[in-house]
Amino acid sequence: VLISVFILSIGTLGSLMVFAAASSSTKLAGDITTATSHAEYFLEEIQSIGNIEIITSTSWGNWIAEKNASGELTSLENETITITYANEAVDPLEVTATIGWVTRSRQNSIDLVTEITE
Repeated sequence: VLISVFILSIGTLGSLMVFAAASSSTKLAGDITTATSHAEYFLEEIQSIGNIEIITSTSWGNWIAEKNASGELTSLENETITITYANEAVDPLEVTATIGWVTRSRQNSIDLVTEITE
């Protein structure tokens, strides 16, 4: 009887570990989807402007904060959005949106890059 209880306990613990790993992977996949959506939303907004001078002079940090405050974007834990330009004087303008966040005390990030021309 003790042997069967031991074997059953080992099997149960193994199943719980697989479930925990699957749950963690599902959370990370959801966060990646949200971060990608935020980067796409931002890059689409930039593309709709179409004027390189306006794009590079806009304070995108304020714009993003307003979208988060209004509920248009749902923030990830400790989410940061960084916008960089390869060379502001060149047409087409290469724009990189970097989204960073924390999942279970682990730093994650994605980069989306696009080129915009006038």
